[in-house]
Amino acid sequence: MHLQDGSPRYLHPHLYDWPDKNATRSDAGLPFLTWREHTAGEVAKKITQQFYARRSISQIRPKLERDVIPVAPTNDGRWHVAVKDPPRDGGDYDAVILSIGFGYERSIGSGIPSFWKESKFAGAFSTSKPKHRVFLSGNGLWFAGSMQD
Repeated sequence: MHLQDGSPRYLHPHLYDWPDKNATRSDAGLPFLTWREHTAGEVAKKITQQFYARRSISQIRPKLERDVIPVAPTNDGRWHVAVKDPPRDGGDYDAVILSIGFGYERSIGSGIPSFWKESKFAGAFSTSKPKHRVFLSGNGLWFAGSMQD
């Protein structure tokens, strides 16, 4: 989560669930490492704190930067993890958390900041044309023309 650390981007756990009736719930509602709507930096901090608190009282062993290939259930209710390249330390586990994240964006030109950097759109903006609706996700791409309801 180093990309999100300190990021001012605002995250909502159910953004892409709209217009579902539960889309306005501010809590992600996860059984483990859950979070509430906030900036990416604050969400990352909350998840990290929960992770290390749980790790200190359990046998969680992080294995970072692995190229994981099929994760499959075993016959005894565990999960088999296969790791493609060395250190090939896969195996069978009671639980597996795959944290794949968004990673780095491909370069699409100079002057276009990373999604996780501060945006020109720090919040809501208004227009004098009430029939126009705009949904900007990510860095968005500018276009010319009008949008009709």
